[in-house]
Amino acid sequence: MIAEIKPNNRSILPSFNVYRRDINFIIDGQQRLTSLYGLIAGISEAIDFNSNIDFRKIYFSVNRQDESRFYYIRRYAVTRGDYIPVHDIIKDSPLRLKQRFNLNNQKLSDVRKLKSRIQSYRFHFIYLETNLIDEVRETFVRINSQGMTVGKADALFARTTNIGLRDLIDYTRRALIARQYNEMKPESFIYTLSLSKGEKEVGKRALDNFEKKFKKQKQFKSKFQKEWKKYHKAFLLAVDYLAEEFEISRYSLLPSDNIFTILSLFFYLNNGRPSAHQKKEIKKWFWHTTIGERYSGSGFNRNIPKDIELFHKLVSRANHKYIIDEKINPNEFLKKDYRKTNFSAVIAYYLFLKTLKPKYLETGELMMLEYALSKSNKNDRHHIFPGALLGRRKVKQKLKNSIVNICFLAANENQSVSDDPPKDYLEPFKRKRFFKSVMRAHLIPTDRVSGIWESDVRQGFKTFINQRAGLILKGIAKTAGVKRSQLFEKFDEIKRV
Repeated sequence: MIAEIKPNNRSILPSFNVYRRDINFIIDGQQRLTSLYGLIAGISEAIDFNSNIDFRKIYFSVNRQDESRFYYIRRYAVTRGDYIPVHDIIKDSPLRLKQRFNLNNQKLSDVRKLKSRIQSYRFHFIYLETNLIDEVRETFVRINSQGMTVGKADALFARTTNIGLRDLIDYTRRALIARQYNEMKPESFIYTLSLSKGEKEVGKRALDNFEKKFKKQKQFKSKFQKEWKKYHKAFLLAVDYLAEEFEISRYSLLPSDNIFTILSLFFYLNNGRPSAHQKKEIKKWFWHTTIGERYSGSGFNRNIPKDIELFHKLVSRANHKYIIDEKINPNEFLKKDYRKTNFSAVIAYYLFLKTLKPKYLETGELMMLEYALSKSNKNDRHHIFPGALLGRRKVKQKLKNSIVNICFLAANENQSVSDDPPKDYLEPFKRKRFFKSVMRAHLIPTDRVSGIWESDVRQGFKTFINQRAGLILKGIAKTAGVKRSQLFEKFDEIKRV
């Protein structure tokens, strides 16, 4: 039993004597206790997985005006007296702290209070005595279900300690650190496992069914850890493929976690990289699924089973093809708000722009877009017709912030644009030899009838978004390797802005 539930060698908890007759294990609350232990012991940052905090860099502010009194600061000169490492407050005497940080009486008083509160902090324990691991698992699940909800994966991990599923998944996630995919949720890996064993969906029911296989099939249990090597390889191949073929170089750029799950299933079944024909069909599937939001809303339960069948057939049949049976509504897609990166279509739009190799307006050189593509960064996402300009002309909010009005532009270039209409801010660049190639790379029409040159902002914007909509739809279809009419329904021209 000890071997199954003890902390592994990646835990920051202190070690214990496995030969003792009685051992107290923390069933629930371990994360809070390990955090407090790390703070008191001054545990430094570890390279290994899930230990990326240097507890010595947690500071207490002695400035009572600060909104928050605690801060995590990676780089800080400790010679300053307004922030003091909490670990130092715990281990040093008040007199030494006063001398080290030149504290006045008010600051010293606050430090004394903090130290006293930490040292007098009371823990409440509930002791349970058992030698049955099933009771330990059930207790963990029941305690959490009354408070913070147990994650799908956590509940499954608690019931599959006999095969060390958590450790196996952590092993793979550590291997993905260099690829910046280590933040992938454990469920995404487990769903691939369940799909490979015959499940036709992802979700809680699939996890429950997967768990039952361990209880019923002894042979399945014994082979699982050896088979994990094949899963591990499939996960790494899926991540590499996403980076190489779709420029999804890290997890934060992934339009949908289920894209990873389904693609990993393909690599597991295929046991290696795809053929030229398979690559062509995967590309078609990827762009249709992400731009068309196939894994969201009512289509989710319908499309996941269809795609599971697709990849089984793509592996077993030499010339099987992905059929686009539901075309995308182009008007709904193009009117997506550029800030709503929780939609796979919005992230996919930015990935599409990246495939066009956009260039800097000032130099004509290729843009460096890794940071610009981040879900949390908007600095390099540029309104072609500035938002404030359109706001003053009473243009609809939905169109003003739609992706059809967005391209990439370096932050410093973006600031120089200000709120000027495109005919004005583009004027200084028109005579540069690389101007037209830069505009093509951003899908901005520059011919004589382009809306960007019109003096009437509202009319120019209406002309422009209809012109650029056609370029975007045609470009995405080309990137997906299909005709525009195969991927999209008929585009209805936008007549009112």
